[in-house]
Amino acid sequence: TAFSSAEKNKIPETSIQSKGYNTLLGNDSKPQLDSDSTTDKIFLPAYNEMINTAFGFNGNSGQLDTLRARAASDYAKCLGVEVKENGNSNWRLRTPGNDSRDACKVNEDGQSAWTGRTVTNANCLGIVPMLCCSDVKSTASTTVTVKLDPNGGTVLQPSKTVTVGQAYGTLPTPSRFGYNFLGWYDGTTKITEVSTVTRTTTHTLTAHWEGTEVTVIFNANGGTVSPISKTVRVGDTYGKLPLPSRADYTFLGWYTASDSLVSTTTVVSTVFIHTLVAHWAETSLLPTIAIDNYVESRTVDFRTTITFNAVVDKAPPGAQVHWIINGEDVAVGNSYTASQVTKDFTVQARLMVGSSAVAGSMVETVKVKTGFFARLVAFFRDLFHLLPVITQEYLGIEIYE
Repeated sequence: TAFSSAEKNKIPETSIQSKGYNTLLGNDSKPQLDSDSTTDKIFLPAYNEMINTAFGFNGNSGQLDTLRARAASDYAKCLGVEVKENGNSNWRLRTPGNDSRDACKVNEDGQSAWTGRTVTNANCLGIVPMLCCSDVKSTASTTVTVKLDPNGGTVLQPSKTVTVGQAYGTLPTPSRFGYNFLGWYDGTTKITEVSTVTRTTTHTLTAHWEGTEVTVIFNANGGTVSPISKTVRVGDTYGKLPLPSRADYTFLGWYTASDSLVSTTTVVSTVFIHTLVAHWAETSLLPTIAIDNYVESRTVDFRTTITFNAVVDKAPPGAQVHWIINGEDVAVGNSYTASQVTKDFTVQARLMVGSSAVAGSMVETVKVKTGFFARLVAFFRDLFHLLPVITQEYLGIEIYE
C-alpha cells in the first residue's frame, strides 16, 4: 500500500553490488566478505552510496551529516528500534563490515561507520529502504527570501519568505508622504499577491510611486499672467511655466516664498498648494550691450580684417565683455578683431559677471566673398599691402578688466 500501481510501474529493477567495506576502500585483504551482486527493486543503501556527494551527502563518513541522520518511525519504535537522546536512531547498510559477523551502519549523528551490531542481533537498528525511480519529479518545496525596498518610503515588513512555484501571497503596503503607491516591481514587472514566484534565489521587490497632484499659483507681483495656476505632481518637474508681463519691467523669473528660483526643470518637492512669485527689475536700470554700428548682416571682401567694438551701458561691478563667435566664447575685451577672414561667421558681444551673462547684443552675421575673382583681387591687394580693414567706431563706456 506504500505505492500506487502507477508508482510501482516507475520502480525499475536495479542491479546492485554489495562489496565489503574493505573492498570499497581499495583494500583486498578480505574479499571473502564481499556479497554477490543482486537485482532488486527495493534494497538497503551501501556504505559508498552514503558518502556519495552526488546524492547530497558529505563525502567524509566520519563527519556529522544531518542528511544521513534519520529519526525512527512509530512503526520502527513499536518493533523495538533504539532511539538515541537526539531522537534519531542507528540504521543498517547493506555493506558487509570489517568482520564476517557485522554490517556497516549510520549512527544517530549521520556518521557512516564500518561496523555495527552483529547481523544476528540487529533488532535495535532501523533500516532505510532505497530504490531507483524513473520519470519522478521532486515535490520538495524551495523557499527563498524576497526583500522589500520601499524606495524612499517606509515599510514595516522589510522581507518575507516565499515558495518557488507558488504565489507571493500578501505583500505589505509601504507609505511615503506626498506619494501614491503604485505597486511592487521586480525590474519592470509588477508583482502582485497572485504573481508566481519564479526566482530561485534571494531577490528584491522595489516600490514604485507616483507623486500626488498639487496646485501651484502664479503671483504676477504687479504684472499680468495667464494662466494663474497649474497642476503639478510631487517628484516631477514644474514643466512649462507661463511668461508674465509688466510695463517698463524685465521679468527675472519665478521664485518660491523662500526666494529660490524655480525653472522648468525644478523638481516639485512641496506637497501642499503653494505660490510662485514673479520677480522684476526696472528695464531702465538694467545693463545693456550692443555692437557699435550694428547691422544684422554684412558682406565683406575675402581676407578683410574687421574690428568690432562694444557699446555698454549701466555695467555692473566686475562685468566683462565676452565675444561669442559662431556660438563659442573666444575672447574678452572691449573690442574683437577678426583678421583676414576667409569664411562666414556670426558675432555677438555678451556682458558677463563671472560665468553669468547679464546682457547680450544682437547677433551680427558676416558673409565673406569667396569666389575666384574675390580671391584674385585679395591676392593682388596683398601684394601691395592693400587688403581692406574695417573698424567699427567705439562709442561705448569703458569697461575695465
